[in-house]
Amino acid sequence: MTDISPETLLAKTAKGAGWIIGWRMVTRVLGMMSLLFLVRLLLPSDFGLVTLAMGFSQAIDALSALGVEEAVIREKNPTKDLYNSAFTINVIRSVATATLLVAASWPVAQFFGDTRLFPVLLVLALSALINGLENVGIIEFRRNMQFDREFLMLSIPRVVSIILAISLAFWWRSYWALVMAIFISSTLRIVLTYVFHPFRPRFGLKAWRQIANFSIWSWLLSLTSLARDRCDTFVIGRVMDIANAGFFSAAVEIAVLPASELVAPLQRASFSAFASTRHAGSNDDTITTYLRVLSSAVLLALPASLGISMVGPLIVEVAFGERWRAASVVIEVTGLGLSLMAMGMISAPLLNAYGQLRGMFKIQLAAVIVRIPLAIFLVSRFGLLGGAIAGALGTGIEQMLYVAMALHRLRLSPMELIRHNGRALIGGGTMVAGMMALGLAWMDAPTVPGKALQALAISVATGAFIYTTAVVLLWLAAGRPVGAERDAMELLRRLGRRATSVVRKQWIVLYGHG
Repeated sequence: MTDISPETLLAKTAKGAGWIIGWRMVTRVLGMMSLLFLVRLLLPSDFGLVTLAMGFSQAIDALSALGVEEAVIREKNPTKDLYNSAFTINVIRSVATATLLVAASWPVAQFFGDTRLFPVLLVLALSALINGLENVGIIEFRRNMQFDREFLMLSIPRVVSIILAISLAFWWRSYWALVMAIFISSTLRIVLTYVFHPFRPRFGLKAWRQIANFSIWSWLLSLTSLARDRCDTFVIGRVMDIANAGFFSAAVEIAVLPASELVAPLQRASFSAFASTRHAGSNDDTITTYLRVLSSAVLLALPASLGISMVGPLIVEVAFGERWRAASVVIEVTGLGLSLMAMGMISAPLLNAYGQLRGMFKIQLAAVIVRIPLAIFLVSRFGLLGGAIAGALGTGIEQMLYVAMALHRLRLSPMELIRHNGRALIGGGTMVAGMMALGLAWMDAPTVPGKALQALAISVATGAFIYTTAVVLLWLAAGRPVGAERDAMELLRRLGRRATSVVRKQWIVLYGHG
C-alpha cells in the first residue's frame, strides 16, 4: 500500500465504502423481501431457534478468532510466508471450533430445553470446519481497497442463500430451510475465494510470530464482542422463551440497519485507510481522514436510526404482521439508543489500525461485565423492553468510550468533534421535534390493511425532508465548508453524471444519435 494524499485516500475510502454499501443494499433488499415471505411461512420460534444456534456457533468461533486478516493488513510489506501462516492458523482454529461445537451441541440443547438445537449445531460445526479453508489471498482486496472484487465475491452466495431459504421454506415449512441456506451459501463463498484470487495457500507457520504479536488482543476482543452482542438474546431465551428471543433478534436486526448497512461499510473501508496513514506516519492525515469519515457516517446514520425508532410499530406492522407486534418496543428503544453509534464504530477501526487493542479490550470487558447482570435484571422485570434498554445503554456507553479513546490518541478536543458534526446533530433534533409536532413520531400502527404502509411512507418522506432541509440550510449558512455535506453533494453529482452517461449511451444504441 503506497503513501497517498488525504484527499485521494478519502476518495478511495468513499469508493470502497460505496461498493460495500452497494453490496449490502442489494442483498439487504433481497433479504428483506425474503423475510417478508419467511415470517409468513415460519414461526417466531423457528427464527429464535436459528438465532440461538447461530449465536452459540459464533461464540464458539470467537474462542479461536485471532484477527488474522487485520494482522496481515496492518503489515506494510506482508510476505508469502505471512499469508501461508495466516491460512494455516485459520485451518487450525476452524478444526478447534468444529470440535467444540460438536462436543457442546447436546449440553446446549439441554440447557435451553429444546433438542432441535442438537442437529442444527452439528450442521453449523461442519460449516465452521469448511470456513477454515478460505483463501487468504482475498485479504489483498482490502489491503488495496479493491472492494469491487469483494462486491462480486460476496453477492453471489448471498443471493443463492436467499433463493434457497425461500424455496426450502415453501417446501419444508421448517427452520431447516434457514439452516441449510446458511450452510450452502457459506460453502459456496469458500469456493469463490479461490475463483476470485489466484493465490494458492500452503501449510506453514514460519511467520506465526508476526501474527501472534497482534492476535492475542484481537482474540480477547472477539470473545468480549460475542459476549456483548449475544448476551441479550441468550438471556431472553433463558429467562423468557425461544419465541421471545425470535421477536428480539428480528427487532434488533431492523433497529441496527443504519449501523450495519451504512456505517459498517465505511468502518470496513476506513480500517484500510487508517492503516495506510499509519504506515505513512502522518498524524495530520489520520486526523483529516478520521473526522471526514466519521462526519459522513453520522450524517447518514443519525437520521436513519432516529427515523427507524420513530416508525418502529409501522415497520413491524408492514414487514412482519400482527403476530410480531411485541417486537415494536425493541425497535423504538434500540433505534433511539444507538443513534450516535456511528461515532464509536468509526473510532474502533482507527484504534485497531494503531494497535490500541488493549484499551479496546478493557472497554469491551467492562461493558460485558455490566451488561449481562443488567440484562438479567431488566428482562426479568420488564421482558423485551428490559432487554432493549440493557442493550441500548450498554452499547451506547461502550461506543462513546471508543470515541473518547480515539480523541485522546489523536490529541483532539471533544469540541472539534462537535464542530464537525454539529449540523447533523441539530438536523436530527429538528427532525424529531418536527415529527412529534406533526404526530408522526412513535405512533401506534393502524390496523386497517394498507393504512400502515401509507403512514410509513408519509412518515419516512416527512422525516427525510425535515432533516435534509435543516442540514442543507445550516451548511449554506456556514459558507459551504469542506466536510460531509460537500462530500455528499459531490457524490450525488458524480452519480448524476454517471446515470446521464448511461442513459445517453443507451439512447445512441437505440436511436443512433445523441
